[in-house]
Amino acid sequence: MMRGPDDGSVGYERVALALRDETRLGRRAGFLTEGDPMLYGTSSYVLEHLRVLAPEMPIEIIPGVSAISAAAARLGWPLAQKAEILTICPATYHEDQIGALLDRGGPSCWLKPAGVLPRLVAELKRRGRLDRAGLIEKVGRPDERIFPELERALKEDLSYFSLVLVR
Repeated sequence: MMRGPDDGSVGYERVALALRDETRLGRRAGFLTEGDPMLYGTSSYVLEHLRVLAPEMPIEIIPGVSAISAAAARLGWPLAQKAEILTICPATYHEDQIGALLDRGGPSCWLKPAGVLPRLVAELKRRGRLDRAGLIEKVGRPDERIFPELERALKEDLSYFSLVLVR
């Protein structure tokens, strides 16, 4: 799936059609995805198409561990405690709102932040919260990288599959 002029729906529909066609041939079909399929996941879009293309098809969704939970475990940080409200933001879509979202207070998670990391770091610095932020790249994979000091990540070529946690 690629971001750009196509919103991804062509790819989502193509996967849904393949799943539908396999089941109509009497075979079981599955679509694997990383992490939690229903949290900003490609699976949720495929599911929407599948429900239109084959409303009669029984569908089972097997949850996974979200990258957010896995990253918190790797850092040894709680995502949220007691009365805290956790903010989860797809960073690349909300660059102009980073400051306002940080001003809400509480912990936050910034998904796929590589393209907006300089702005996120600057906004965290401005609010005195930079020392409570860390970046995890490719969490759970053999090539996982952890940056408990967020500024160190600025010098790196980061994967699309990264996230920042802020306490």
